[in-house]
Amino acid sequence: MNARAKELSDSLRREIDSLVAQGWSLERRRSWLLDQLDNYLDRWLGFAAIGVPLKSLLRDDLFIMLVVGVETYSSEVMAESPVEGYNAWTSFLRLIAQVRKRNDTVAFSKLRDALTQVRNDTLPKLG
Repeated sequence: MNARAKELSDSLRREIDSLVAQGWSLERRRSWLLDQLDNYLDRWLGFAAIGVPLKSLLRDDLFIMLVVGVETYSSEVMAESPVEGYNAWTSFLRLIAQVRKRNDTVAFSKLRDALTQVRNDTLPKLG
């Protein structure tokens, strides 16, 4: 992990520690983390939509934060409750890995739907 990734990871860790100290349940932290991942992904995909080259996007702070968020979700949430949404989460992880390692634009185009599926599979339905 490079220095910037560590800095961003430490910042997210402090946020999560604060949520735990406030008594947030695993379900509430899961929802919050997914909201953060949605935010990072949507902003990152927005830059892609306006034509920022993929090589630049993969070095951008938003992508670093997306990766940090993914790693945090894996360690924080899936470690505590690995069954809920496991298949959707592992599918999303595979897509992230494909984008990172092979600059895979097919995987890139599937990220939004994959993260939506994680949310649908892991969070309780309202109503």
